[in-house]
Amino acid sequence: MESKFKQFINDNKGFVVFYLIWFFLHLILIANGDGEDGLWPFGNDGFEMDDYGVVDFIFHLIAPLVLFFIWKLIGGDIKKKINENN
Repeated sequence: MESKFKQFINDNKGFVVFYLIWFFLHLILIANGDGEDGLWPFGNDGFEMDDYGVVDFIFHLIAPLVLFFIWKLIGGDIKKKINENN
């Protein structure tokens, strides 16, 4: 029997690949950045890579997860409504 983690990975391969690429991209940005003011790229100085900070890193890693789980919660209902209307 497959573990729930393996089953989740198999059911959501597209999101897992996207999120791993997203994570490594932001890992590179946090390694190069040192800023802590504002939300990158909307800092005080405009679009500069060194404005990327810890707050940005956390925000950009949590936001896709929140959107994914919201989609998982309401995705079935949306598909059901679409099928009812067709």
